[in-house]
Amino acid sequence: MFFALNVAVYQETLRIYGIQVWNRFLELLYAPLQHKEMLWILAPLIFTLLMIEFYFGIYVEEELGWNSAFANTLVLLFVSLDLGRNLFEKGLLFNDSIKTVIVLAVFIEAILLAFFDFFHIIPERFAFKISSSLPINFIAISAILLIYSSIRVDYITISALVLLAIILSFVIGFLHFIEPKVGNSKLLEHQT
Repeated sequence: MFFALNVAVYQETLRIYGIQVWNRFLELLYAPLQHKEMLWILAPLIFTLLMIEFYFGIYVEEELGWNSAFANTLVLLFVSLDLGRNLFEKGLLFNDSIKTVIVLAVFIEAILLAFFDFFHIIPERFAFKISSSLPINFIAISAILLIYSSIRVDYITISALVLLAIILSFVIGFLHFIEPKVGNSKLLEHQT
């Protein structure tokens, strides 16, 4: 009896948690419509993410280079500066501790990754994974959604962002699956 009661409580807790995560996920998706000022920085990031992923999905033999990895980290740096500007203009820089920590974390991450990529400090394969378009742009997009909006930063929001990352990965994976593939050797054959 006690075990059955605990299972029922556990199931109800999971159901409520799932609903909260889904509602927060929708809140994240609709945030750009409610805070249109974020579209000026969000739209180019999403467009760039999709175009780069589309490019690497077609040209499967192409690999990210150190220069591209470094450039991606600079995008993250510029985004962090814009986020800092946004907080400063609203009078929230260092007054809203959670948002300030997010901006500083993105800024420090961008500086560290740029340093690692510029000087080739970490192994190439690892550097190219963490500095590729998807993780860099996802971090930037997540930070923009949190800084520009009034969405609470808590475990529900973190869970909703994880859900967003999973869905985004599946969507990009599906696009890679359905798009035509061209290797570099085939590309050279078509050009001659």
